[in-house]
Amino acid sequence: MQTKLAAAEILNGRWRLDRRLGAGADATLFAATDLGDGRRVALKVLHASIFQGDDGARQRLRWEFAVRAAIEHPHLVRVFDLDSADGRPFFTCELCDGPAPTRLTALPPPERARALCQLLGEVASALEALHRRGLVHRDVKPSNLLTDDAGRTRLGDLGLSSLRGAAGGARGTPGFLAPEALFGSADARADLWSLGATAYALWSGAPPFAAARLDELVRALQSSRPAPLADLPAGLAALVDRLLARDPAARPSSARAVVDEARRLGARLEGTLDSARAALPLCNPALSGREHELATLLAAIGTARVVLLEGAPGAGKSRLADEARRA
Repeated sequence: MQTKLAAAEILNGRWRLDRRLGAGADATLFAATDLGDGRRVALKVLHASIFQGDDGARQRLRWEFAVRAAIEHPHLVRVFDLDSADGRPFFTCELCDGPAPTRLTALPPPERARALCQLLGEVASALEALHRRGLVHRDVKPSNLLTDDAGRTRLGDLGLSSLRGAAGGARGTPGFLAPEALFGSADARADLWSLGATAYALWSGAPPFAAARLDELVRALQSSRPAPLADLPAGLAALVDRLLARDPAARPSSARAVVDEARRLGARLEGTLDSARAALPLCNPALSGREHELATLLAAIGTARVVLLEGAPGAGKSRLADEARRA
């Protein structure tokens, strides 16, 4: 196998690499096709520079596969096969290549708030499944959120996950690490802080704390509060604030509590949007340029029991019939 994998390469005569999706510290992710059954999958393979001499990277890949295989959940990514090619380990999993959650910033504030509530509830639901089994994700951030064909958010990349209370030092991405996680202490409440930081970044475009150096980030986390989020509804802003509490005890009590609150807030926002839509004036300008057709139709309706409108799709038959009903 080549040192650097490329599209169109076939691994073990079965998996064809179609395109590169991205890369992390240890591995590269490809969209691939299982030539055995034609199924499209994602394939995560260790970098060539790592797999030959880094047993830790091998163990993390196998650990991630084992964790994913043990937990089936609609907001986690399901795995299929663990294999290796020329000694280079990889696994295959569901391909989730829907729109990136970062596109929330393109929505108007009311729709964006509802979408953020839905995302928070879905990711918290995935975290609940991990926490219930004594696991901590340790790397919740926007780039680890995927969208499937049904529009559901999936939490990916469990390579840094660990058993609650396990040693291992600080793991994760600066800017999305809870204050206590920077010093190696991470439990389920650290994942909730990271979820709050993710929500903050998806709304504002930047994490709640940013610094050029790690020591500056530590000082900011210990002494500052995030800037308020503009245009975020009060209830949702309060939830994000609690998720980002410096004291773990001040955060929501569990991922399940976040799911329930996000659903309540989402239902309230949906009701507000429905009321706003109902209050909008109907825009139905008078038919223009078809007065003769309308007159002919009205005359036919006056003398016939059934009138059949014929025309090409998109010719305006329904619009003409609506005008006749109102006449």
